[in-house]
Amino acid sequence: MAFSTLFLYHYDSIFTAASKLLKDKAAAEDVCQQVFVTLWEKRHQTEMIENLSSYLFVCARNLIVARFKKQTILQKYQRQQMSVPPTGAPDPEHLLMGRQQEQLVQQAITLLPPKQQQAFRLSRDQGLAHKDISRIMGISVPTVKEHISKSLASIRKFLSQYQTYLLPLAMAWLLK
Repeated sequence: MAFSTLFLYHYDSIFTAASKLLKDKAAAEDVCQQVFVTLWEKRHQTEMIENLSSYLFVCARNLIVARFKKQTILQKYQRQQMSVPPTGAPDPEHLLMGRQQEQLVQQAITLLPPKQQQAFRLSRDQGLAHKDISRIMGISVPTVKEHISKSLASIRKFLSQYQTYLLPLAMAWLLK
């Protein structure tokens, strides 16, 4: 009996506030229902709540904020998925760009000084850590880092002279 009285007393004000924020009556109803479900689940702790009205509004606000965050993440994910070519049959344009990008990167690597080229290939092609590369090449870890850093700068400079649509793809490959 007491719960239904609380529900009837507070529902309209919470619904109105939620509707103003969400601008969607169905979503506002969902938030209100969740607020009262939460209150019911925590009914044994209600004696610790000093101001029930404030508690219910804070609960509603938190649910609305969580809803907005979830919506933002979902929209970001959808935008990202729209920019990725569908799996299955590869897009011929993406295949061509990928081949061109790979050829340019390989060309840039072959133009590196021998030590930089070796350090870069051990790092990127074989996935070795700087410590392992230093042992293989017989040089210090800071020198390995320097070789890789310089090789990346040289590759970036080489790629920058080519069409701008290939650069982001090549950079993505370099950073993997």
